[in-house]
Amino acid sequence: MSSQVAKSRDNAVEAILPQIIETIEKAISLNGSAWLGIGTGTTISVFMEKLKARLKSDLAKNCFAVSTSFQSQQLIISSGMTLAALSQAPNAELDIAIDGADEVDSSGSFIIKGGGGAHLLEKIVALSAKLFIVIVDSDKWRKGIPLAIVPEAYPLVKKECEKMNFALVLRNGSGKIGPVISDQGHIVADLQPPSSSDGVFCGLMDIERRLSSITGVVEHGLFCKIAHLVVVGSETGFYILKHAQVQPFIGVATDCGL
Repeated sequence: MSSQVAKSRDNAVEAILPQIIETIEKAISLNGSAWLGIGTGTTISVFMEKLKARLKSDLAKNCFAVSTSFQSQQLIISSGMTLAALSQAPNAELDIAIDGADEVDSSGSFIIKGGGGAHLLEKIVALSAKLFIVIVDSDKWRKGIPLAIVPEAYPLVKKECEKMNFALVLRNGSGKIGPVISDQGHIVADLQPPSSSDGVFCGLMDIERRLSSITGVVEHGLFCKIAHLVVVGSETGFYILKHAQVQPFIGVATDCGL
């Protein structure tokens, strides 16, 4: 990781941390507890380290956090918050969810996640939150749209993706022979845009619909119009793509550019 990426990540986390702590404090004041969803990835590792340093112990003990991966489970345990299941949350609803992203379009409406293979639980947690905040650094994924696939269905899914004029590339595991396997036991593969599109996905809402209809695709890494707030860090500061008061599915966004 370059120093530029690390700096942009720090700037984004520092920018949004006060609002996240304020949201936690308000939830505890109103309900006696705060329910959080914690994402997965390097940005979340930085965020949790800084949150642990800033969050007072009397607040942390009243925080219940739902994980999206083995990594985030360990981060929650070390933070002093209580690791909990989504089913334990009141009405299965979280006060806030925080996650990183691999790619985001210029409006903040279309996000690609799943570089860590955790996009199934990440999407469940995001859709269960009253407020979903995404923190993005200057690094770029540019490896396609991750899919979580039932192993036996991989040949079928690959064929269906080829009918859509997309290539499906199996993600090779590290330290083992064979593909990356998610925490839930699914194969992880990456959907590639047509070579004629210069590496850009267009018609993302249609792609989302079609991927969701393929038997054997458990979940894909397209997060369309889900985030309430997207904070993008740069080497010199940060900028916001979408304000937290904007509700999901409202507003016109460009449907091309990832």
